[in-house]
Amino acid sequence: MDIKKARKAYEQGDSVDVGALLDFVERLHGLLEKSDVKIAELERKIEKLPKSVRLEEPYSVAAEEKRQQEADSKKRRKAHNKSLKNKLGRKTNDAKLKAAARSEPVYPTGFPTDQCVLSHTRPVWRLEKNKAVIVAYQVYSLGLSLDKVILLTQFFQDLKIGKSQIDSMLNQLARHLEGEFDNLCSLTANSMILHADETSWSIRSVWAFITEKARVLLHGVHKDTETLQAIINPAVFGGLVISDDAAVYGRFEIYRSAKRLKADGRYSDRGRHDATLEIQDRLHALICPECEKHEGNAYEGALEEYRLLICELLKLSVDDALFTFVTTPTAVRPNGTELPASGTNNEAERTLRPAARARNTDQASKTTRGARRRTIIVSTMESIRCYVHGYTLASITDELLSWQTKGNSCFERTLQSIEDCIRSVGVLATLYPSPQAG
Repeated sequence: MDIKKARKAYEQGDSVDVGALLDFVERLHGLLEKSDVKIAELERKIEKLPKSVRLEEPYSVAAEEKRQQEADSKKRRKAHNKSLKNKLGRKTNDAKLKAAARSEPVYPTGFPTDQCVLSHTRPVWRLEKNKAVIVAYQVYSLGLSLDKVILLTQFFQDLKIGKSQIDSMLNQLARHLEGEFDNLCSLTANSMILHADETSWSIRSVWAFITEKARVLLHGVHKDTETLQAIINPAVFGGLVISDDAAVYGRFEIYRSAKRLKADGRYSDRGRHDATLEIQDRLHALICPECEKHEGNAYEGALEEYRLLICELLKLSVDDALFTFVTTPTAVRPNGTELPASGTNNEAERTLRPAARARNTDQASKTTRGARRRTIIVSTMESIRCYVHGYTLASITDELLSWQTKGNSCFERTLQSIEDCIRSVGVLATLYPSPQAG
């Protein structure tokens, strides 16, 4: 029976075949009974799975897709380079670098070379002795350690300042902004979409929590559930968390496999939801037989990782934590820009890159005190991105100065506009139990 035609006939006052309608209801009832049986079977299998499923190196769908993309990109580059051999045209940078006659380093004027890091290599054509040659210039840049800040302020402003003075000013700034950190955590807890990622740091780990209302970066904290609990409480958080498959996220994990469905504009909200259920059913059809085959067994190496993976997928699917991003609408930042539920945590990964570079170039804090200070300052400055149009020194300064005239910050005003707002209190004391006085 075509239910749409039946509804249209009913709305137009035409007769409806009651017998066909009852047959349709009976078929639906049969499908629901089968679904109930299937759900009960899956729940029994979930109860038999290990309580904690964690790999030594957690399986990452995003990493696997990245490897596949890199392999596909490499194949395309080879095909492209092969086709260029018989054509005239502009050479790629890679081809120019291979054909370079020599390499020359380029350093900022007036700065010691051991304080500079390689930024990029630029091939440039030069005419030398009536012959065109390519020179590969290795461009070095400065990372802003305290020593380099001193040199820059002296060069640009003719201002001589010592390390102790810079350290004191940073401590004062952190103390001034410390009161806003709980507001940032509160905004994170009341957000609709949260991108999360973490990486190792000079001490312990650095985390990024990116939402449409705030951007919180935690430096020098442990990579464990206690740290996550301090920012988002699973019992009360009602938004969508987009992360990789690190075990610490537990019930927050989601699986990137329905991105095309989310981007397909032909679906209505109801149709997209139904299509998501179909994808989930196909996933069950694939992994349930495998779970049965390997149930109760313990292996070594790749086979054990495979067994743990299918168990993890089944758990996430039953918890409805794989495809939730498909039906989640885009969140809007206070400045009017959008933060989509993209199905990947790339936004959080990009936010962590400066911290990773600082770690790799020995410019990261080595003490809990320094990590705490960096957490406050960086989180505040990054969160202002969500509230200003054009992230510049002028826009940041104007926003900070407006807090004094308006009596409160943009973060506090946003929290006041949220109905039934969840407030976070004492987060810094939880993350850094014994901060040293600045």
